[in-house]
Amino acid sequence: MNNIEDIYSLSPMQQGMLFHSLLSPESGVYSEQLSCSIAGDLNVAIFKKAWEFVIQRHSILRSAFIWEDLEEPVQVVHKSVELPFEYLDWRGVSLDRIEKDFQTLLESSVKKGFDLLVPPLMHLIVVQTENYVHRFIWNHHHLLFDGWSTQIVLREVFRSYETFMDGRSPDFKLNLPYREYIAWLRKQDEKEAENYWRKKLTGFVSPTVFNLDKFSRNNDDLRDGYSIEKESLSENLSVSINEFCKEHKITHNTFMQGVWALLLHVYSGEDDIVFGSTVSGRPADLPGVESMVGLFINTLPVRVRFDPQKTIIDWLRDLQLQQAELRKYDYTSLVKIHGLSDVPRTLQLFESIVVFENYPVSDAMGSGSERFKISDVSAFSRTNFPLTLVVSPGNKLLVELAYDKSRFEYNFIIRIFRHINSLASKFISSPHGTLSALDILTPEEKRKIIKNWNDTKEDFPDHVCIHEKFERVAEKYPENIALTAGNENLTYRQLNARANQLAHYLNKIGIGPENIVAVCMDRSFEMLVAVLGILKSGAAYLPLDPSYPKERLSYMIEDSNSCALLAHQAVKNSLPQDHPRPIWMDADREAITKEVSENPEYPVLPENLAYVIYTSGSTGKPKGTLIQHRSVLNLIQSMSRDFKVDPESRILQFASFGFDASVAEFFLALLTGAQLQLIAKDDSIFPEKVIGQIQRKHTSHVIMPPSFLTLLENRNLSSLKTVVSGGESCNWNIAERWRNVYIGQILSSGAGRCSRRALFRRCRFGKRIFEPTCFDIRKIYSQSFFG
Repeated sequence: MNNIEDIYSLSPMQQGMLFHSLLSPESGVYSEQLSCSIAGDLNVAIFKKAWEFVIQRHSILRSAFIWEDLEEPVQVVHKSVELPFEYLDWRGVSLDRIEKDFQTLLESSVKKGFDLLVPPLMHLIVVQTENYVHRFIWNHHHLLFDGWSTQIVLREVFRSYETFMDGRSPDFKLNLPYREYIAWLRKQDEKEAENYWRKKLTGFVSPTVFNLDKFSRNNDDLRDGYSIEKESLSENLSVSINEFCKEHKITHNTFMQGVWALLLHVYSGEDDIVFGSTVSGRPADLPGVESMVGLFINTLPVRVRFDPQKTIIDWLRDLQLQQAELRKYDYTSLVKIHGLSDVPRTLQLFESIVVFENYPVSDAMGSGSERFKISDVSAFSRTNFPLTLVVSPGNKLLVELAYDKSRFEYNFIIRIFRHINSLASKFISSPHGTLSALDILTPEEKRKIIKNWNDTKEDFPDHVCIHEKFERVAEKYPENIALTAGNENLTYRQLNARANQLAHYLNKIGIGPENIVAVCMDRSFEMLVAVLGILKSGAAYLPLDPSYPKERLSYMIEDSNSCALLAHQAVKNSLPQDHPRPIWMDADREAITKEVSENPEYPVLPENLAYVIYTSGSTGKPKGTLIQHRSVLNLIQSMSRDFKVDPESRILQFASFGFDASVAEFFLALLTGAQLQLIAKDDSIFPEKVIGQIQRKHTSHVIMPPSFLTLLENRNLSSLKTVVSGGESCNWNIAERWRNVYIGQILSSGAGRCSRRALFRRCRFGKRIFEPTCFDIRKIYSQSFFG
């Protein structure tokens, strides 16, 4: 106790940092590191003495933190402390070895961390690499002080060094201790601040996240750890930003916060976003605060709502006004602000922060010495937030992105750098343009989207029809099983012959090219015979689900001008009374089978109609779409390639006949020589029966809605190689669970969410662009059309 000088409470920011430090003691969170090269005649003993003198001047540098068995933590100032100071002599070591070992030293010294009970919470390392060259490492805990204090400490250290070298003692003005700031905090109106923050955040319920973060999760390229990437804006752009800010009377901090807010809006797709902003926190009404050393900064939430019709400059000015307003209450702890919001405690209030550094640390290091030159100044710090944007002033604005590598991949970070440059340039070039006219794309990205990604030309059999392609497959694989249902099988030879007989029968009764024939039957061999027979006759088919209401069936038949109806007599009572001429596949079978089984040669062109399909009618009357032969072949050619379908594949026919996914199921199998496995309609609604069929028949490919896929999880479905999710938007978590459990591919085609071989990313307000996402086994494909 004889060494205790003072005891007092923590600031709100210190409380938050202490909590996160204790929560993840091995993570190195809030461990700060600064390193540099010193060229000149450095006296190591005097250098250490200068540090000891400055530590003695500022009580916060001699503080420890106590929390056990206390209602609230306190900081305890010691009268004297022993400075951990290490000197290493690496003279004579090769340059390559020095670089490698120094990097290792940097990493190990950060991981070493601090015992918060034992001051000082810092340690110094001086490495001598040549007679007049040293490398210096300063590690300290962020609990002690902020960036502004860093430059105060460094300036005093180097000036003290110069004074000691001249044989004199430093003579600095007395400085106020950090406890004066703690006393000032206690005098603030907490009730008024609580009312402000509660009103500011009401209605905001979940943190704003980067959609690519969710996309990247579980990617094999992601690793644990924390990393920092740096990039300087060009000198021309930096000068333009300076001139823009002066002309429009906004701060650089506001400008960069505006860039970040737009990036968050674009990447998240949200119009109401929140990110963190670090403020200096030094109250203007506290005398001497400018020279005090301690932790004054605070991280506060910035909430931004987007009005697409607002101009960029007006929107930036609004953002600056918000900054001025929140600074009145910047003493409120983030923990308390979080509690006043509608965001659950289990979630962070925000997942990214913006830090604008307005203190020239490198200048502070060299400002007091003429005996040596400081270079290669580098700083490392880690927060508890997944993503931190740090902007530093200079002739070239320095932009740093510190990120959690388990959440973000390197390529994502590089993309953000590109978009920061792009948005900054567009702010400057069109300050009076509206937000709705703004996009983040670089010229290279636009060229890639418009030109490169649209360059999809490939050889295509534009002279062939669907049935002709099927006939070639049947000739090549005549004994392959084309259809299977229960214990019954139909080979390609048999299926082709039966379809040929139906085609000749239809042609004999006057049905040919451009006629439309309705097909209304449940899943069966005859359903596929009907489809192929109609196509071979030159006509187009209209799929009808017998379970549809009679009024809907009647409307689709009349609207399509169908000239005939193929069905089983079992569905007779389900048909509308005004249906066209019926052809009963069971009752008329004898007449149909009297026809020849050779391939017909009716005049059908790829431009002829293949089928007509209707929407569900959920938004009004069903709407029909006319599809040509060539369109189906184009789709199947790309799908069979991307989905890796071959004659050994076994495809489950799961979709309703009236749903367009059935087209993909039919022809993915029948145009490649694969096996199409029919499951009874009544069985398809029961997960256990679907699982049983997949297991018994060793199914390799399925197309299912994600809601049904969730019912099949954690089962032995090892035969599956490709799973296509379609019909509704597929939650990323579902895709990830399937990808991580099953060996094969998962192909996601959530309606309105994905494009073929692309994932949509929001890149304009209200618009979307493609970003190609092609993966190999156990990765996600996407295959669908934007609705």
